[in-house]
Amino acid sequence: MFELVKVRNNEEIASGIFRLKLESMIKAKPGQFVMLEPSYPFSVVPRPFSVYRQNAGSIEVVIKKVGPNTEAYNLLKPGDSIVVSGPLGNPIVLPPAARYLLIAGGMGLAGLYFLAKDLIRRGQEVGIYFGTRGIEEQFGVFELARLGCEVKTITENNLNRRGYVIDLLDEELAKGDKDFVIVACGPKPMLKKVAQLAETYHIDCKVIIEEMMACGVGSCKSCAVFVNNSHMPLHVCHDGPTFDASIIDWEKFCPEEKVEIVERKPLIKDPFKTVLVGQKGRILKLDYPIMNGAGTLDTLAIESKQVDVSKFGAILTKGICMDARPGNPMPRICEINGGFLNRIGLEGWGIAEFKQRYLPIWQSFGKKVIVTIFGKSINEYGVLADIFQSLGIEVIEMNLSCGNTEGRIFAQSEELTYQAVERVRQLFSGFLMVKLTPMVSNIVEIARAAVSGGADALTLINTPLGMSIDVMTGKSKIAGNYAGMSGGVIRPLGVRMVHQVASENLGVPIVGVGGIANGYDAAEYLMAGASAIQIGTALFSNLEAGITICNDLMRIAFHHGVEKISDLIGMCK
Repeated sequence: MFELVKVRNNEEIASGIFRLKLESMIKAKPGQFVMLEPSYPFSVVPRPFSVYRQNAGSIEVVIKKVGPNTEAYNLLKPGDSIVVSGPLGNPIVLPPAARYLLIAGGMGLAGLYFLAKDLIRRGQEVGIYFGTRGIEEQFGVFELARLGCEVKTITENNLNRRGYVIDLLDEELAKGDKDFVIVACGPKPMLKKVAQLAETYHIDCKVIIEEMMACGVGSCKSCAVFVNNSHMPLHVCHDGPTFDASIIDWEKFCPEEKVEIVERKPLIKDPFKTVLVGQKGRILKLDYPIMNGAGTLDTLAIESKQVDVSKFGAILTKGICMDARPGNPMPRICEINGGFLNRIGLEGWGIAEFKQRYLPIWQSFGKKVIVTIFGKSINEYGVLADIFQSLGIEVIEMNLSCGNTEGRIFAQSEELTYQAVERVRQLFSGFLMVKLTPMVSNIVEIARAAVSGGADALTLINTPLGMSIDVMTGKSKIAGNYAGMSGGVIRPLGVRMVHQVASENLGVPIVGVGGIANGYDAAEYLMAGASAIQIGTALFSNLEAGITICNDLMRIAFHHGVEKISDLIGMCK
């Protein structure tokens, strides 16, 4: 089932599409697929691919570059090794017919090429209808034509005739000839339309369904196919991937989506400008909706240009408390899959040293400075707020949620959250941000308590606690056992909590933080309801993380036809 194989060849066969040839003894039949182990370091599940061709001692799959994992496959060179499992799924079983018409959309020919060759080898009459966005994305058609297939192609951007593969099928069916079987592979909406046409004309139709899955053998149940007259689904890996089109409940399997025509507008002159509107008229204006996460940036990194803050709307200081803190014992960090654990312990000088020595340095960078405060008691939060009020500080972020220090996490209690925020609000007239922990049963109620206490914005989320053990020594890799998790591993949690709180319309903006490395990550938070974002872990590996995020966000904004980045906020309802 599992086999470590070598790459024999890897060649581009169309724009952004490549054919990977693997030395393998797998014996597959048309319709079956294989699973390739993930090649991208942060991917955790294998990927399914139809067997495109099979020769003595080798198999081939065709892959389109659509993300970091397929990009990693594209970088495989002859001689590289990769784990393959298969063959998986059931071979295609077709009823006898005078002719077989294969309908491929997008990457669909990758799932039909093997079948076409097999049918031709058996002396069957075969037609291939292939539709893509552009002619540059077509592959395999010349080889099939030379083998004797009737090949028709159509594209969405052809100057002579624009259209979809479904148009070719509709024309063919209108001729009245019914002595053939349809086999279709491609995007779900296309398969649905093919199935509807086949039903209208009473033509036998099979569909090959391609679906993301984690196992390929029926364990994960992620590749469900809803069928008629049954409350339980079938599964692509175990029952398919080929299904009779007539048994599928297409309304459940492929619901109709309202397609809105996007009028692409040019971005305005300053598309990144953002205004966070707090309570009672308090506002925070940002040239860019990007900041560093508290505790992830020091003045030395900015002075030495280790971190480029040119695209930051504001910079956050490290957490300031009443007295100097040496931080936690060593070791303080360790890497985990998709991020790292940290237990720094808010190392830093106390308020006296900070305001005399370090605050002027922070203020010298020409960026709006947000001072982060951390107190061991409600009274300490009040004292810190009073001091910074007297110093003319305009923006404070209250850290109510640090889990890698000794003591109580205020943001795990509605009452303590309210009391601490209210105390600071009484003594500080500027813009007040409150950073909350994800380690609660109901983030909305904690957020509501912070807003009731006087918060102008909510920062979601601080690091959840995790643990990693060295199995050779039987000891924790971090002194103190538990540490804050950061990096991409926590992004789905952060996005979910931002969306939950934003959906409640509490009346204040949200700043999203957790696992943001690029503009696509940032856009998730914005679309979930955040008005701005903070980055932390990314700053340790990418000097220009802010620039990367801005460039990506501009591409995303153009894709959606919006005029400014803030138009993305709350797009995902």
